[in-house]
Amino acid sequence: MRALFPSRLRAVVVQEGGLAVRLHDEPNPTSDQAILLELRAPGRKPVQVISFSGQVVETSVADESIRLELFCTGDDEVLVTGDDFVWTPNDTVGLKGYQIQARLLEASM
Repeated sequence: MRALFPSRLRAVVVQEGGLAVRLHDEPNPTSDQAILLELRAPGRKPVQVISFSGQVVETSVADESIRLELFCTGDDEVLVTGDDFVWTPNDTVGLKGYQIQARLLEASM
């Protein structure tokens, strides 16, 4: 995908409605640290986001639009922040009934 949209790819979002490619309006160099974010809730289809450290991604969960920012730490852990929360790999609390899992994409292959 990055080759198709050089310096413009913000994220790829897979959710119940299908696949969405999110692009920057203008060229915007992204980090090389690809992140896989998964949001899962009982009885609902998962939301999967592939993006890069430092990117803000907009998607919807529980019929609500949310903004998430993804960060890779120096220890290769992923932090997820939103308007009113911060998630770390040690957290068991999710977001709007969804469990959060996030990791570097290379680490998940």
